[in-house]
Amino acid sequence: QDPRAADIIKGLSRYSIISNGASQELVQASHTAEKTIIKADVSPVILEEMKNVILFDDFFQSQDKNANYPSESKFTGIHTYYKKSPNVIGFGDYTITGSEFTESGGPAYVVAIHLSYIDEKRYHEKYIRHYLSFDDKTSKKGPDKFRHALNILINEVNSKQFSFIESNGIAGFRDLNHRQHFPGLGQVKKLSIMHHIETFNDFLYR
Repeated sequence: QDPRAADIIKGLSRYSIISNGASQELVQASHTAEKTIIKADVSPVILEEMKNVILFDDFFQSQDKNANYPSESKFTGIHTYYKKSPNVIGFGDYTITGSEFTESGGPAYVVAIHLSYIDEKRYHEKYIRHYLSFDDKTSKKGPDKFRHALNILINEVNSKQFSFIESNGIAGFRDLNHRQHFPGLGQVKKLSIMHHIETFNDFLYR
């Protein structure tokens, strides 16, 4: 914990961010900020001393290799209970990318597409479906692998087995499937993030 953190927070007019331990000094300093962003595992005792809190965390269960993703993983249920915590006004996350930054990248042995949904039969918690391409043990055939994973995604969305909303993100995936176009993995991730955010918005504004 940086000893200068409390002084830095006191100088903030709008936001303070406490990401690695909340000392009494930091909590007191945060009172000068309009909003305070803090890790979601913070103690309720600490929350009682704060104001206008936004809880955040990394809920995405990242895997070292795309091939290791299961068909589904739990994301979070924070959207169903954050208002019950004292002084909490919102929540945040790192979407389907996770918080860990890496400069590595390039062709993948397995292409993975992540698509979130809120399950009404499991207390409205959010889950992530993971759609994986075939694995030929090489980093080649990226477009073919994407189309394979996309086809699995589209078939599952159409089956109505899971409660996906018809978001702009899914509309983008439908368009790519219709055109059989591979836009690059960056654009694929963009559509997944769009859908993720739209899914939360749909739930919050019902």
